[in-house]
Amino acid sequence: MPTYSEKKIVLHRNQLYAEVWKTPMLTLSKRYGLSDVGLRKICKRLKVPVPKVGHWQRVKFGKMVSQPRLPAIALKDLAQVEVAVRERLIADEETERTIAECISREKRPDVKIVVGPSLYDPHPLVSHTLKVLSKVEPDDMGWIKPRGVAALDLAVGKGNVDRALRIFDSLIKAIEKRGGTIVPELNPYKSSCRQRDSISWIVWMGERIQFRILEALTTVKEKSRFFSDTYRTRFQPKGQLVLRIETSTTEGCRRTWSDRSSGGLEEKLNEFLIGVLAVIREKKAEGIILAKQAAIERERRRVREEEEKARREEEARIQDLENLVEAWHKSERVRAFLRAMKEMVIARDGEIAPESERDRMFQWAEGYADSIDSIEMGRTRDPERRSSD
Repeated sequence: MPTYSEKKIVLHRNQLYAEVWKTPMLTLSKRYGLSDVGLRKICKRLKVPVPKVGHWQRVKFGKMVSQPRLPAIALKDLAQVEVAVRERLIADEETERTIAECISREKRPDVKIVVGPSLYDPHPLVSHTLKVLSKVEPDDMGWIKPRGVAALDLAVGKGNVDRALRIFDSLIKAIEKRGGTIVPELNPYKSSCRQRDSISWIVWMGERIQFRILEALTTVKEKSRFFSDTYRTRFQPKGQLVLRIETSTTEGCRRTWSDRSSGGLEEKLNEFLIGVLAVIREKKAEGIILAKQAAIERERRRVREEEEKARREEEARIQDLENLVEAWHKSERVRAFLRAMKEMVIARDGEIAPESERDRMFQWAEGYADSIDSIEMGRTRDPERRSSD
């Protein structure tokens, strides 16, 4: 999920010309939330000259540099351009401040994580993983890794097991000292328990970040044992350890640290924690976005439910009205029938004797007509209105 918002800004030609000759393109592009390539394309579109390669190095060492003038443009050319830029969404201020302080602390030399030369007094998780790995044979890739039991997530060659566990040991102790913890689990996406790989989570500041240590692979060609002119390719560990964050991100956070000529993985554990903190910050912002989206969805659902309730109530009122109209029409038809019957009886037999069977029948029928007459029922229920009538 994107943890950024987009907004539109207008870049003016004269302003952009002044800025690209005062600030390196890479720095300026970050200020606008663009890539340096994207900003360079905008300059080209607006016909704004930009510094050539090596310009800022010459400025750094005090050498002479030339700045071309801003060329005139025709009326048909653009003097400004509107672009959509991304702004990173932040978590709440307290979380941002806490994470910024943690990142600053990780850069201090006095909190550098040191990996010992041997597994002295290892963490219980490290001891458990070592016991599990002692019974495991290398797989087809040459990796030794725990399978079928929850342990630390590593996949390394046999010769690097001790080194990987020493790195894990120092890293776990450092994370716990900072208020976090490590939780190993079996991969839930495999049906067979025996085939499930272990996965490791850093639980820190209320977020879960998956990570692992693995050894990079290289390909080796081997001659076939059966055919002299046939070769087969297989993988094998090449000795380079990689520490990787497996949790996906959208902000381009760094997720991989490995052995390099500049230094081994042991020297980069604080950098790894800085990367973990960056992912935590993104997850916090993502949580805020999800909460806002949930609140918006709840409000939409409430509005829909209220609209549906109002619609049903309106339909019920209409139905009641139609029923009342139908009842009134029915009562009027009954009365018309009774009047016609009375006229016919009187014309044939003379007047209707009071309290006679026929008179009682007419009285009952008139009462029935009154009982289904919606207007008469309304008068009965409203004594004040009935008395005024």
